[in-house]
Amino acid sequence: MKNTTKLLNLLTAFLAVIGVCAASLVCFIVAYTQIYGGFSPKRTTDNNTVVAQADNNIIGTFSFSTDQNNNFVSDTDALSNNSSAEPMSLTPAPEPDKNNDVPQEYASALSKAMNYSDMMYMSKAAIYDQLISAYGENLPADAAQYAIDNLDTDWNLNALQKAKNYSDTMYMSKAAIYDQLISDYGEKFTPSEAQYAIDNLTADWNFNALQTAKNYQNTMNMLPDEIYEQLISEYGEKFTPSEADYAVSNMGISNASSSALYAMPVEQGTSSTGFIADVPIQSESIYNSNENNFNSYNYPETPATASVTDTVWLSETGEKYHSIDHCGQMNPNKARQVSLEYAINAGYGKCEKCF
Repeated sequence: MKNTTKLLNLLTAFLAVIGVCAASLVCFIVAYTQIYGGFSPKRTTDNNTVVAQADNNIIGTFSFSTDQNNNFVSDTDALSNNSSAEPMSLTPAPEPDKNNDVPQEYASALSKAMNYSDMMYMSKAAIYDQLISAYGENLPADAAQYAIDNLDTDWNLNALQKAKNYSDTMYMSKAAIYDQLISDYGEKFTPSEAQYAIDNLTADWNFNALQTAKNYQNTMNMLPDEIYEQLISEYGEKFTPSEADYAVSNMGISNASSSALYAMPVEQGTSSTGFIADVPIQSESIYNSNENNFNSYNYPETPATASVTDTVWLSETGEKYHSIDHCGQMNPNKARQVSLEYAINAGYGKCEKCF
């Protein structure tokens, strides 16, 4: 009898739990229906549009709004009252036009142009010429132009970086740097870009003049007066007279001590290159400090072959650097010697004939 009573109590409790769950479910359904208007419509990403589905097939759309009681009110009533309406067709989104893809050649040109700009700080004109040059990238003109048009570069900054390199490594004067930046045989920046570089370049021009003067003294044994004239010459270094005065005054050598070198016997007065020191010898460091001086002074000829790691030769109009001054059709009288670093930074390629 006791067992039967316990069983009835358990059954009653179980039924009570089921009743509570069923009541909760009914309340949830009623509340959800009042709030969202039912379970059948499928909401889209548009907050004012509902897409009705039947058998997993989209048959149409209608817009809606809510009344003061937050009940949904159909603006079109297209689905409930117009059963004869034809199903609405949905136009698929157009596929991307593959014809708009950038050609591989154009993309390659842009990538190369970015490297020239970001790593070598070249000008717009210099990059374009390098891209189309037969001795450079040898790309079509339209691909090169695409690269230039789509290159996101601050040309003023590139000009400034070039100017800084000339000042820090070659100790050039302000005027010489400006001329080198705008030269068609140099960097090919615009005058405004070159002027920006000069205006924003932090350099001690007296120090640059002094370093250049020391190069002349150490490598060519020039007299201070001769060094001064070279420093201020329009065909030389283009320093101001005050900068040249500072350089000569701080060289630590007088005209007399300098001229004594010229009176040395031959066996004592030979330079490091093996030439007699009674005549100034053209040297690598002079070209390094004045590579934009195109044969302004006629010094005795030096051996034509340059060390690959130090200096190379540039022709008057070519786009390759050479190990000798008479490679191919080069005119030795118009060839100029520069540092290998300068040739590479300026965009010249290596000549395969003489290297």
